[in-house]
Amino acid sequence: MEKINEFKRVYRSNIPCFTKSNINIKKLCLDRKSIRQYSDKELYNATLKMAVALESVIGDEQSNLFEHKGIVQFINEIKSVLNEYIEMNNAIIHTGKYASRLYMSIIQEIHSALTEKCLEIEKSISQKIHKLHQIDHQETLKSLSGSLESIKKSDINLYAKLIKSLREKSKA
Repeated sequence: MEKINEFKRVYRSNIPCFTKSNINIKKLCLDRKSIRQYSDKELYNATLKMAVALESVIGDEQSNLFEHKGIVQFINEIKSVLNEYIEMNNAIIHTGKYASRLYMSIIQEIHSALTEKCLEIEKSISQKIHKLHQIDHQETLKSLSGSLESIKKSDINLYAKLIKSLREKSKA
């Protein structure tokens, strides 16, 4: 939302250039009324649509905004922000936050598995490790690998199962 508002400020200060380049807030569905009604997924898609439209304009030699350095940087910033999100179960989620929640849940379940020795808990941990691989959050996967090392002395069998799960999924 912040990037959309930033774009709208720039747009308002350069309306003639954007209009000549066929960029319009209404056409991009970025007007206040539309944005207020958007779900997270619709907002994500509108932001993506804005980035694509701006990219096509800066690549057009006939455009007043051809190779505009500020817009190129802005598009890169938008893409960087959008890359932090993925669609999952018809919702847009922040991969870092989701990975952190999974990681915390895995750590809690590991402590339960150390005391209870339950296959269901081990299976749940493996499924969550698989989800971490699906979103490919490398920082969290590295942290998890380090955390698994700490249980090696406590329960070598649990460690072996979980490290195998971690390594199998990384090959997939």
